[in-house]
Amino acid sequence: MNETGATSAAGGALLSARGLAKSYTMGDARLGILRDLDFDVRAGETVSIMGVSGAGKTTLLHILGGLDRPSGGSVFYRGQDLYGMSTGRRNAIRARKIGFVFQAYHLLPELDVIENVMLPSMNSAWDGMSAWRERLRAAWRGVVYAGARERARRLLEAVGLAERAGHLPGELSGGEQQRAALARALMNDPEIVLADEPTGNLDAATGRQVLDRLMALVHENGKTLVMVTHNAAITRLCDRAFDLAEGRLSPFSC
Repeated sequence: MNETGATSAAGGALLSARGLAKSYTMGDARLGILRDLDFDVRAGETVSIMGVSGAGKTTLLHILGGLDRPSGGSVFYRGQDLYGMSTGRRNAIRARKIGFVFQAYHLLPELDVIENVMLPSMNSAWDGMSAWRERLRAAWRGVVYAGARERARRLLEAVGLAERAGHLPGELSGGEQQRAALARALMNDPEIVLADEPTGNLDAATGRQVLDRLMALVHENGKTLVMVTHNAAITRLCDRAFDLAEGRLSPFSC
């Protein structure tokens, strides 16, 4: 399939997987993680994926987000085969349409909080300007930077970190760092947010605060959410829930 074509296999879903498989070779052994997995996510819905440690939740999320090529099967974003397109095209979709929230915050320690939130937008801007003359690039940088900084400021206000914008990540608590990561995930106004155990490094009370912020941001901004977790209580906050076991997904009942 070409990069702009659609496929009936993905139907009307925003994000789909068909026959997804992933395995790793360890010495003479081959370890299967995902096996013939099908999955659909509609625009605007929230979906949780439960599973024990080692079930392959993070692997699945990385494949859905274009970070890790599957061993077999296909992933479709709006009918486009992510792993059937060029690397550059896949990277562009990932940068502009998909926001990631990881269990580890991945904030750059040498940048302050607002600069960390701005990073996705700035990287995208520079990629789109590669053919411009240097003088135009310099002028455009100023416009892009000012707009990105204002959007980052609004996002930090939304997650309750406006007063911490000029602080370094090391000066923030774990919960504050994860809230900064939530703001960063929404910086490029993605259609879908993929969250990998976003409260896994936090105590129960702080984790609940971060989760409430995440769900509020998703609903208020009309985003689609896929979140992997080992916490059954989190699944009750989502429209649909699945259990990942033995490489396949099945409906999860709370």
